[in-house]
Amino acid sequence: MQFFNHRDTALSLIHNRRKLPPHIDLVVGVPRSGMIPASMLATQLNVPLVDVDGFIEGRIYRHGSTKSAPDINRALSDDRTVVILDDMVGSGRAIRELKATIADRGIKGHIFYCAVWGTVRSHPDVDCVLQKTDEDPIFPWNLMHHVILAQSCVDIDGVLCANPQEHESFEGRSYDQFLESAISLHRTSGKIGWLVTSRLEKHREVTEKWLAAHGVDYENLVMATPEDKMNAPAYKARIYAKTGARMFIESEEAEAAIISKLSKRPVICIGSLEMVYPDDVDSIEEYRRQEISSWQRRKAVMKLKARSVMGDGIYYALKDILRRR
Repeated sequence: MQFFNHRDTALSLIHNRRKLPPHIDLVVGVPRSGMIPASMLATQLNVPLVDVDGFIEGRIYRHGSTKSAPDINRALSDDRTVVILDDMVGSGRAIRELKATIADRGIKGHIFYCAVWGTVRSHPDVDCVLQKTDEDPIFPWNLMHHVILAQSCVDIDGVLCANPQEHESFEGRSYDQFLESAISLHRTSGKIGWLVTSRLEKHREVTEKWLAAHGVDYENLVMATPEDKMNAPAYKARIYAKTGARMFIESEEAEAAIISKLSKRPVICIGSLEMVYPDDVDSIEEYRRQEISSWQRRKAVMKLKARSVMGDGIYYALKDILRRR
C-alpha cells in the first residue's frame, strides 16, 4: 500500500520534468484529482491553467499578479503545446473518452497526455507516466472516497469532524453541544468498515445522529469504555488488529505512531498527511511523552479559562480547599 501526499506530488513533477515537453504553453487538469498536480505544474512553470471543460470551451483561468504574467495569447493559439494531466492512470477509460471528445471538437494544438503515477512505466492511453508505483496508490484528496475505506478503521474526531476545542474537551454541557454540532471535516462516498472512536458508549445515540445527518455510511461503530479512553492508542490498536482491517486513519501524529507500533500495521495520519509504518517508530515512550506534554498544555489552558470565569479570589480559594482535602 502506497500513500502519496502533496509534497510527493510536487517532487514527482520536478524530478521527472525531463519526460514532459521542453516548452509547455497550457496545463489542463482532469477533474477532480488531476486538478491538484495540474495546478502545481502550471504554477511551477508560470503557464496558464484550466480544467477539461474550460479547455474544450476555449476558456483559461485567471491568474494572480506575478512579475511575469503567463502568455495567454500563446496558450490560446493553434500552435500551442498543451499538457493534459491526471494524478493516476488505471484502465485509461477517462483519457480515451477525453481524447475522443477533443478529436470530435477539432481542438488545435500539440496535445500531450500525462499521468503523474501509473502501475506501469508505459501506458497505451497516455504519452507519459512520470512515476511507476507497485500498486494503486492512495492520495489525501481521494482517501475518503477510496474503496479501501470498506476495509479500514477510521477515527471520528479530527478525521470526519473537527476535534473539540479546549473548553469542549471535558464531559459537560460544552462537550454535549460539540457532539451535536461538530464541524464536518471530510465527507465520504462509500461505506467505512469500522468507525473507532474514543467517545464513550453513552454518547452512541448523539454520535449516530450526527453521522446520519452528515451522510456517513459505515458498517460498525466501535465506542470506548472509560478505561479505553484512558489509553486511547492502545485501545485503537487492539481494535485495529482484531478486525483485520487493512488501514487505520487517525488524526493525531503521536497516537498514529503508537497505533502503528502496537498493531504492527500501517496508519494514515490526517494531521500530518503521512503514512506511518511500525518500523518508523523508534520508541513508543517518546510518543507517550508527546501525549503527556500535549495534555499538560491543555490543562494549563483550562486553568486559565477557569480563573477568567471565576475570578482569582474564588479560583485560588477553591484550589486551596481541594489541596487540603
